[in-house]
Amino acid sequence: IRRPPRSTLFPYTTLSDLFVVSAPFTYGKFDGQLIKWILSQLTPDKADIYVAAPQFQSIADKREPVYGTPYTLKMVDAATTRTWAASQIDPALHLVRPNVFIPKNFTMLPLPPRSAAAANRTAPVLLVDRPGARLWWKQDFNYPGKNWEAKPKVNAMFQVTAPYSDVTARSAVLTTLWTMLYNDALVETTYDASVAGLSWGLSPAGDGLRITVAGYGDKLLLLLKQVTDPMVTCLRENSQCMWAKAKRFEVIKDELRRGLENSKKMSPYARAMERMSTLLQKRVWSTDRLLYELSLPNVDLDSVAEHAKEMLSRTYMEGFVHGNADAELARACLEQISRALASFPLPDTEREVQEIVKLNSGLLFADAHTNPEDLNHALELYYQDRKSTRLNSSHPRYL
Repeated sequence: IRRPPRSTLFPYTTLSDLFVVSAPFTYGKFDGQLIKWILSQLTPDKADIYVAAPQFQSIADKREPVYGTPYTLKMVDAATTRTWAASQIDPALHLVRPNVFIPKNFTMLPLPPRSAAAANRTAPVLLVDRPGARLWWKQDFNYPGKNWEAKPKVNAMFQVTAPYSDVTARSAVLTTLWTMLYNDALVETTYDASVAGLSWGLSPAGDGLRITVAGYGDKLLLLLKQVTDPMVTCLRENSQCMWAKAKRFEVIKDELRRGLENSKKMSPYARAMERMSTLLQKRVWSTDRLLYELSLPNVDLDSVAEHAKEMLSRTYMEGFVHGNADAELARACLEQISRALASFPLPDTEREVQEIVKLNSGLLFADAHTNPEDLNHALELYYQDRKSTRLNSSHPRYL
């Protein structure tokens, strides 16, 4: 999508200047001969194949000099190369399909009337406050003294409170596995959206889940619908979920395990912050405890599906929509997620939010250094303001 012509006073342009939406590599001139030549070089005898997996450890007879990574080199035999050369082209290999997320409408909304609540420059407007949901909205517009320019983009953030998401270390592991599987299953959809200037996220958050969508408002609701519609329908209907794939589950489970193991090698400063959260917050599980739960044989695909079904059966959702969005679009975002979850409203009495330990006296905790290769150390000093009951942390002091 091309931008309007730029002023002749500034003749030098980049791709971001010329196009509102552009792929990372965009060619301004078509060269058919060059394309044919490049395609002619894509032959099996000129291919380099890289495979990384733990099972190759026993045959890795070389070591990379800088990081010490073990590896080996092997030539593909001639018979295999000839077989590849004679193979038919896979019909799944084709030109990309039209991208439905490419925006077409970049019109900025008119300024709200001065008397309207939306004309407030600072505070958002409470649009919806009902059992099970609350929604805040703030239209972005330009005004004197503002230090950023309003654009035809929207940010929508929703916190879904679900009591069973992290009530135990096991439930925290199952919630993380489900979000990772769900994100993984939507890679194809979300890739098209990212190319068109949109993004989305689903992640575990305190007491539940966080759902975010951002980008050009023209196709924001379409993305939100495509990423939330498949969430729980299959669970309620006891049908096969698109994210419930046994092979991918094993890969995702191993990815989570490696991520937890690697977290032990974080910098002392990061480890100190993590330890502080574990000591102060009511439900924060240590890395070792999460690794233990993950290692149990009953953490399987069926248990993840059962957990997701129970977790999303009763929820409370609070959202905030900001940007080039009117109240109608903001409400539509809330209703889309509400329809997709189709859960019973969580009563206020059961909305147990994350709590912080109240400190009655000074405490000192020492934590062992977990990464012998890191020679640094860290000290974090934390204060609580008793008068206002607000919790404030001082800047960490490094040693």
